[in-house]
Amino acid sequence: MTLKKFKSTAVVIAAMISLSGCSAMSTAIQHRNLVTNTKMSATVWLDPTPVSQHTVYLQLRNSTNKKLDITKVLTDKLKQKGYTVTSDPAKAHYWLQTNIIKLEKMDPNAGLALLNQGYGGAVVGGGLAALAMASHTHSTSSVVGAGLIGSAIGFVADNMVEDVNFGMVTDVQVVEKTKESVDSSQVAHLNNGIGGSTNTTVKTVANKKRYQTRILSSANKVNLDYVDAEPALVEGLATSVAGIF
Repeated sequence: MTLKKFKSTAVVIAAMISLSGCSAMSTAIQHRNLVTNTKMSATVWLDPTPVSQHTVYLQLRNSTNKKLDITKVLTDKLKQKGYTVTSDPAKAHYWLQTNIIKLEKMDPNAGLALLNQGYGGAVVGGGLAALAMASHTHSTSSVVGAGLIGSAIGFVADNMVEDVNFGMVTDVQVVEKTKESVDSSQVAHLNNGIGGSTNTTVKTVANKKRYQTRILSSANKVNLDYVDAEPALVEGLATSVAGIF
């Protein structure tokens, strides 16, 4: 290799190292602090009630493989708002039912898509967005070699600095007891093999109003792990749910 070619290759490698470092450094700086966010698919409006009816029965579920419990934090927040949490559904004016249906590393856009489906919407597919890759052809073998070295350096840098977003999707239902009878119906869509389906409608009359919504909670930070994300997710979800009352 001539001195001229060597210098040219060295410049290319140095540039690639610099760009790789800048990209990783930019990610580390932009996402160095923990950022949490909570969104609700639809607002729930409860009619004002006398203090004597400020009683809530909690039915909290977690259908994911993560051990996360919002019971204590949510109970404390409801008590701070003047509500009594009871273990007897017959004594409660409100039944608060929640189910965490998805909790994992999730692309923010995928999380918003799940939120927009609203209460009961299907939760399928992976949470990570596809990555676009571009290939470039160079005329000299020295530049190709430099590209391989630069790619390897960039790969290592990118894997050391990762922008991580945890998303949690929760379906929420509030049942309110009423003096008047309320007509309600539920429709179930059942698939019968390939191309066949059956719709089943169940109509009921009861002294209860039902309000439903979906909540998306997220925690974002560089190199974030679940242990550090969990408290923020619990706080965000509990605050949002308590805010309904």
